[in-house]
Amino acid sequence: MQANSKSINKRDAQKTRLSKPVKALIKAIIRSNIKKKKRMEKYTLFGSDNFDIKKLAQVLHYIISKVGFEPNVGKTFLYKILYFCDFDYYEKTQNFLVGERYIKLPHGPAPQHFDKAIGQLVKSKAIESIRTRYGNYRQSKYISTAEPVMDRLSADELICIDAEIDRFKGMNATQISEYSHGDMPWKATEDNKCIDYRLAFYRNPIYSVETAN
Repeated sequence: MQANSKSINKRDAQKTRLSKPVKALIKAIIRSNIKKKKRMEKYTLFGSDNFDIKKLAQVLHYIISKVGFEPNVGKTFLYKILYFCDFDYYEKTQNFLVGERYIKLPHGPAPQHFDKAIGQLVKSKAIESIRTRYGNYRQSKYISTAEPVMDRLSADELICIDAEIDRFKGMNATQISEYSHGDMPWKATEDNKCIDYRLAFYRNPIYSVETAN
């Protein structure tokens, strides 16, 4: 009986020794998950925590240089085309173009740092800000007065921006605002809350850039 007991204890000890690699694997997985979490903390899906205001200003200046002189292109138009640049690029690549935060307002998504970026461009005399009229409405308008700097933009990002310009350049503020109201990220967000980039994966096929491709 005593020999039997020793045999059982030996087997238990072997099981304990065999479980050490498993414990090590579990610890490695936990460490890996902690590292992933720390990497994920660098950004949120409401926008990039490494947000670059200078990059936003470059995107804005580039768009203004292309279509800012058009009578239909004012502040509201720029709000919406920025939103579609960011969310379409994220849907397609799972990366941020600018990573701006957008708030759901009654007339559509609004970029949080727009005025700051425009202020930088005006201060550096890259653009001129004017007030004018478009139809029955007062319009905040911006005209490029210098060649845009694009050293923060990749070739793929510029292709995306050009595609959005071609897509929306014929719309006025009312039309592009109404169009943005049909996009799932805006529809699924509570009023005055940040819009989650992940909602771009639940778009109607009409809005989805993945469906378009």
